Amino acid sequence: MRPFLLSQFAHIGTSSTHNTAFFSEESKNEFHFHASGRVNCAFLRVNHTLIKRQDLLSRVSVQLLAPAKDQVIYDVPVEGTVPMVFCVVKKRLHKSVYADNNDLTNLGNKFSREGLSDSYMVFAENQESVDYVLDTTLLEVLNKYPCVQQIFITDQKSVINTPLTVRLVHDSVEDDAEQLVNINKSLLHLVDRLAVFSLSSANRSVALKEREIIDEMSNKENQQKI
Repeated sequence: MRPFLLSQFAHIGTSSTHNTAFFSEESKNEFHFHASGRVNCAFLRVNHTLIKRQDLLSRVSVQLLAPAKDQVIYDVPVEGTVPMVFCVVKKRLHKSVYADNNDLTNLGNKFSREGLSDSYMVFAENQESVDYVLDTTLLEVLNKYPCVQQIFITDQKSVINTPLTVRLVHDSVEDDAEQLVNINKSLLHLVDRLAVFSLSSANRSVALKEREIIDEMSNKENQQKI
């Protein structure tokens, strides 16, 4: 994994010194990693969250109430300005993900993509973005590696305060270096494609109008609170 990231970013690690410790420990079950210095993205932020293993009771509770595996979350601000809200998510998670995500509830609708595993569901604003994001490379990764739980794209600044952000979530696969590298390759492949993507004039017009409506509603709610 490290050689691949070194080939993609000018700086990796957790400090200003190049090639330092791979992850910094934020807590006993949370570790962060940062990389920067690459075209088409401001940086790559990785959060590796471990299931708490303090005692038997917490372990049983985790198995019942939360994902059964450690998770890795990637956040990448993309140097692009396309108006887009998109999510491909495991079918077993889609209800909670949709309900807890204002971007999806405000702008997302269910779509399908030929060739995508039945274990996933897609939410987006138009078929054009679905077909563009889920190209042959992404389809191959999603169908081959079921550890990928979610890919979320938004221009609503709900993840990071940037014009466009990609978030990828997968179960930890530390024992499979090839799989980890291929997932990261697909993520950066998506970032590069989003950086140059433009919606058709019709879909862009609809997307911008929807955002105007959301902004108007938000302003009215804020005024009522004053």
